[in-house]
This record gives sequence, structure tokens and C-alpha cells, in this order.
Amino acid sequence: MADERSDDVAGYLGWFFLGAVAGAAVALLVAPQSGREMREVLTEAGGSFLKMTQGKAEEMRGGAVDNKDRD
Repeated sequence: MADERSDDVAGYLGWFFLGAVAGAAVALLVAPQSGREMREVLTEAGGSFLKMTQGKAEEMRGGAVDNKDRD
């Protein structure tokens, strides 16, 4: 059962990242800003996204350790 959950999580994360990449591509195509401005916006967004994913990874790691300790 644990393997099924990890497969589901991996699948959801894969779709999430695919959506993020597609969204970024569309944003670049329709961006009203200059190249320099857009790079600054993307750098800030990338930093925020990195912090969020690191936080979620730590959260998931803690949950996995808790689940392992219960078994």
C-alpha cells in the first residue's frame, strides 16, 4: 500500500512540474515586459518556487519518517 501512495505522489508531482513548465513557456510567449524585466521576474519566481518545493520536500520527508516509525 505504501508503494501505491509513493507512485501516486510521484505521478502528481510529475504532472505538477509539467504544468509549471508549460505555464512558464506560455508566460514567456505573451509577456509584455522587456527581456531584462522578464528575467528579473522569472528569477524571483524561481527562487520562491525553489523555497516552496524545498519546504514541501521536508514536509514529506518528515511524514515518511513518522509513518516508518509507526510501523
